[in-house]
Amino acid sequence: MPYQSGVNTTTFLSPGADGQVLTLAGGLPTWAAASGGGGLTITDDTTTAATRYITFTSATSGSISGANTSSTKLQFDPSTGAFTSTSLTPTNALGIAYGGTNSTATATAGGVGYGTGTAHAYTAAGTAGQVLTSNGASAPTWTNAGAGSVISVTGTAPVVSSGGTTPAISMAAANTSTDGYLTSTDWNTFNSKGTGTVTSVDATVPSIFSVSGVPLTG
Repeated sequence: MPYQSGVNTTTFLSPGADGQVLTLAGGLPTWAAASGGGGLTITDDTTTAATRYITFTSATSGSISGANTSSTKLQFDPSTGAFTSTSLTPTNALGIAYGGTNSTATATAGGVGYGTGTAHAYTAAGTAGQVLTSNGASAPTWTNAGAGSVISVTGTAPVVSSGGTTPAISMAAANTSTDGYLTSTDWNTFNSKGTGTVTSVDATVPSIFSVSGVPLTG
């Protein structure tokens, strides 16, 4: 680049490097790295209770002469930290700690939401009449009603259960101190007791009472 270094004297300035700008040093032109210039003053604002608008640009490097905003689509309140968007489409799942699901799972029609321990998920849809069955820490599943399994069976005396999922149910024979079932031997003993009809009953009445008439009969 030519410049006048004196009266009737022309001097040529050597080419500068990419990104340098022409400036003066000691009254003579020279190439120098671009400085920040006036720029923008940044202030940490956490108190203003008013809507502010996020600015953006399509540039990813270099310098810009202006920025854009979308006042009805993106809004921010410095005093509360509230961010408002009319249509938010994150590319990554929002963590549970931040009120998200930590999952990209889509809700299943007829399915039920459950937690995996680290994210939200959904079961498949069951069929009419099925019930939701817990599988402990694993995903719940739909099963047919009444198709569950025996966990434990107990008995109330004199009925006794061995317990477990395939219990033996029993009852001991009755004796003089324990309830139970009537054995055939005891049945025959009771059944073989005296037979006949009671025709009369005598009664001894204390002397302070008087009884008249015929004896009591039955």
